[in-house]
Amino acid sequence: MKDKIKVHFVRKVYGLGGGTISGSIFEKLLANYVELCGLDESQVIHNYDGPLKKFKKPSVFVVNSWKFTCPACIQTTTYDGEICLKGSLFKCMNCYAHNKTFQTKTKREAMRGVSSLYYIKNKQRLSQLKKQENIVSISKSLRRVLEENGVRVTQAIYDPIDPIFLEKEKQTTNEKYFFHHGNYDWIHGVSLLIDSRKYTKHPLKMVGWGIYSDNVKKTDINSLGAIHDSIKVKELINNAYAYIYPCLHNNFGRSLIEAMALGKPIIAINRGFSKEIIENWKSGILINPDPKELADAMQYLWDNEEEAKKMGENARKIALNEFHPDVTFREYLKLYRSLV
Repeated sequence: MKDKIKVHFVRKVYGLGGGTISGSIFEKLLANYVELCGLDESQVIHNYDGPLKKFKKPSVFVVNSWKFTCPACIQTTTYDGEICLKGSLFKCMNCYAHNKTFQTKTKREAMRGVSSLYYIKNKQRLSQLKKQENIVSISKSLRRVLEENGVRVTQAIYDPIDPIFLEKEKQTTNEKYFFHHGNYDWIHGVSLLIDSRKYTKHPLKMVGWGIYSDNVKKTDINSLGAIHDSIKVKELINNAYAYIYPCLHNNFGRSLIEAMALGKPIIAINRGFSKEIIENWKSGILINPDPKELADAMQYLWDNEEEAKKMGENARKIALNEFHPDVTFREYLKLYRSLV
């Protein structure tokens, strides 16, 4: 039942990590729980990653990525593998200089210089963010990063899952394969998937596109390219045997929770959001970012079908309990009411 509270929704994407898809899903679902209206009629303003300004009415500001604390929006240093919580100008420049996303030395050296400008701009944004009221982070791991940087976070509330992934369908094929979908780049772990093919030949299908697209084509991975049809992606996940989420560090994983909701056992990196929501050996297998460990985890699930099935069932329970829209908006309604 829709609440009578009147909410004005604001959203603006700031470059990398803007959460375009998540913001669109959120806005569409919010309309089912509150009365969306213009600024003048509103009681509360819901600012989803939008303009960093003060409103005259009570407002909620949602932070959905690390872009306020990391100019590259990856929150990890590629040259030493350590998680970078606060960073420094020196560390930021080194991160860009060693970033494997930039595949030539010339590009990396160019980005080393540009990174200093990004770093200064980010410090300004972070300063503006600290002046916002009622800040919400979309995960506990993101909340930790923000608070390490002096941001006062009111609450961590998970973004909701797209409802089309809530209903499991019958599999339309008996084909047994692993699946992954997302950006083909370094931070999303695609190089890890590529390197793992030295140790495993289990079928792997992928959907996506990015700077590593050509590298993927040189392997035996069945890359289906970019698919923007959510129904088609759902079918591919639903028919998969298990799901691989190799993101090296993340604050939220929409593709991950979609696969969990469809009852797939997960292989993921033991960091950030993945570590936050996956119960190791109960709803999936958490590994270090090592291609041999990834291949070994794939082999284990492949050989242990009953255990893999149980992990998938547990993963679905977690997804429904934590990311169902009713759960998300119940928390937001409590927050809205506390402000009016």
